[in-house]
Amino acid sequence: MFELKKYQQTAIDTLAEFLSVHQQKGAQEAYRKLCVLNGWGQQSEYCDLFNGAPAVCLRVPTGGGEKR
Repeated sequence: MFELKKYQQTAIDTLAEFLSVHQQKGAQEAYRKLCVLNGWGQQSEYCDLFNGAPAVCLRVPTGGGEKR
């Protein structure tokens, strides 16, 4: 087994926090809370694309880099 890099673990933890708050208070509140907690500044409002189902994009780099 391997260990995740710090930035990879942070991405996974942020997703878990979003889903946790979403269960309790909805996606709009989860999005707003994470923007404030992570210092992302004033973001646009969360766009509810799927009538209450959370819609997120999680991009986690592998850290492997490209070799040429």
